Amino acid sequence: DEQGRGGTPGNVYLIFVESYGETLFENPRHFETIAPVLRRLSANPRFSAASRYLRSPTVSGSSWLAHGTLAGGVMTDSHLKFNLLLASRVKPLAHYFNAAGYRTVGVMPGTKTPRPEDRWFAFQQTYDANNLGYRGPAYGWATMPDQFVLDALCRKEIRNAASPLFIQFV
Repeated sequence: DEQGRGGTPGNVYLIFVESYGETLFENPRHFETIAPVLRRLSANPRFSAASRYLRSPTVSGSSWLAHGTLAGGVMTDSHLKFNLLLASRVKPLAHYFNAAGYRTVGVMPGTKTPRPEDRWFAFQQTYDANNLGYRGPAYGWATMPDQFVLDALCRKEIRNAASPLFIQFV
């Protein structure tokens, strides 16, 4: 993010691209659709990105295990381990961003009901299907289009941010 120049902390956006994201890079037919965008972004000196495939602790659902693994730095490949993580003294990633003066935001547009375990993730603000403001029809299996969510984040958080942001978008 461009705020990262000159010693000022820049925004950090952690975006989970679940399952299908790998095909963009592994399948040449899919990659050709995103290659021009990647070239444009790479040419912009104000933009930097890092991406990596991680060994997920889960397949075919239960993605909160992957979110817990990344946030806590501890492999949580079962519901028992996830519950133990929540009850532990392990601090989640957002805790460290909070301590560094960032505004921390969790974005889970597929979540339709409040989850008590979300307190452990320590975000100052959490957006879900109920508070993003989407009023259209469901979009495939998702509750809303990603483009809508990204626009809502820009309007609600990014445009007028008073401090650096750590946003985790699931």
